[in-house]
Amino acid sequence: MSMPFGTKILKTWNGKQEFLYSGSVDAGTEIRYGDNFFFKITVDADAYSALLEAFAGKEVPIGARRTRIPADSVGAWLIVHVSKTAIASYIGPILINEEYAKRGKAFGLIQFNPGARTGSFMEGCGA
Repeated sequence: MSMPFGTKILKTWNGKQEFLYSGSVDAGTEIRYGDNFFFKITVDADAYSALLEAFAGKEVPIGARRTRIPADSVGAWLIVHVSKTAIASYIGPILINEEYAKRGKAFGLIQFNPGARTGSFMEGCGA
């Protein structure tokens, strides 16, 4: 498998597995995961913008489990707005890597930066 220039390797939310991603929160990402990074999902910049707007300044559950996902979590939001595939275990580390969020005060929580916005969101606002 060839990897696009700038591909990053990160650990999932629980730190037990690695995944790859290329792109950025600003431009959208392609995430590869699973055995030999076989599976792929794309998250566009508009989805990241909406996610950051929904959770700006909040500390919420990441919701990285595949079952019993808390209704107020990032995982639940992603299932409704982005993909039925449970991808919060990848999105959380990407947001932290790009400094839009940090791990919360307790395990399983993510703290979003106040006013965190992507470049694409700012462009849409005439900024």
